[in-house]
Amino acid sequence: MRRSLSLLLCLFASASSALLAQAEAPAPGTVIFAVRDGETIVREATGFADVELRTPLRADMLFRTGSITKQFTAAAILKLAADGKLALADPLTKYVSGFPETITLEHLLTHTAGVFEYTRIPEYHAALRQEATVDEIVALIRATPLEFEPGTKYAYTNSAYFLLGAVIENVSGESYASYLKKAVLDPAGLTQTRMDSLTEIIPNRARGYDRDANGVRNATIFSPSRAFSVGGLLSTVDDLKRWNEYAAANLQRAFTPSKLSSYGYGWFISDLEGARVIEHGGDIPGFTAHVLMIPEKKIFVAVWSNDAHRTPRPDFIATKLALQLLGKPYEPKAIALPAEALQRFVGTYKSASGAERRVTLEGGKLFVARTGGRRSEIVPMSGDAFFYPDSFLSVQFLDGNVMVLRNRNTELDRAIRSAE
Repeated sequence: MRRSLSLLLCLFASASSALLAQAEAPAPGTVIFAVRDGETIVREATGFADVELRTPLRADMLFRTGSITKQFTAAAILKLAADGKLALADPLTKYVSGFPETITLEHLLTHTAGVFEYTRIPEYHAALRQEATVDEIVALIRATPLEFEPGTKYAYTNSAYFLLGAVIENVSGESYASYLKKAVLDPAGLTQTRMDSLTEIIPNRARGYDRDANGVRNATIFSPSRAFSVGGLLSTVDDLKRWNEYAAANLQRAFTPSKLSSYGYGWFISDLEGARVIEHGGDIPGFTAHVLMIPEKKIFVAVWSNDAHRTPRPDFIATKLALQLLGKPYEPKAIALPAEALQRFVGTYKSASGAERRVTLEGGKLFVARTGGRRSEIVPMSGDAFFYPDSFLSVQFLDGNVMVLRNRNTELDRAIRSAE
């Protein structure tokens, strides 16, 4: 344990300091859990589970998983397929009527169905606190036109996994919660994972928080029925570790990305310094989380917070920790540049897609803001290269007139300075 604590303090001193500062505020907290080769590297909680009562957050507490729920929904669909109750090539309308014949269950699993995002529908937002039936939300989705022809594009949408939840209920003849427990949670040995509820007394459940201009506030009251098979689960980091171990051994089919994206069935599949990463985040009122595993290296990382607007975000912390565990740390080094050296980068840059970014110099610091967006400081690490704090994004200025935006080693965009 001493070795694990030393590693945490040495490698994540800045992150730990930020978390401790939050705890002294008081403020919501964060749980960080990492395992490598069966050894727990860190399992720490800081901050408060209940800010008003100043109840300390513990690493074993339950939190809303948000979209991490989707991988459980995908597993339930795969179980029904394995039992011969359905086929992934089946049209959705075979199980949920009123949708185009061209939408298959696999399209829903891979976010290639073209169904409209139900959380963007005004009627949905008008009644967030109210319980909603599955049929009511399905009707909202059914009433909106497709955004593209199924199977031709990728567009992440909660609607796809809500419809899969309806399929699970209609095929199994049980509630989503009942079938999930019997077919997925119990076989995986998950004793803490369960559906959320506004009214039930649930021991060890952390409260969720948001932020506004005045600071921390209680999260928007949100009926879990509206998240359902999309984001309606509660879990703990320990259960999510067991779940990822179970999935790695039993759900390899879910880890193959579709032809149109890096999304498999309920997981994103990516590359991190040559290692295959299987991951997903979750954002829901009051909570934000990110879970990843690198099966070939026996690495698991989970980061969650009951502060929905936590900075740095869990995906950044989790990925940075994974890089440390891979022996390839991400630690950009800041340098100081005089104002006259920074001034030469000031201007408006426009990419081929039409996106514009405005670079400004204020108080001896350089800032970038996309048109209509929030400005962000960029910190110099060489004479022409800068990084965004608490992010893997970086900017390089070529010949003073070209701005290249990268996410670590991947170029995301290239923009040319406009004539002022």
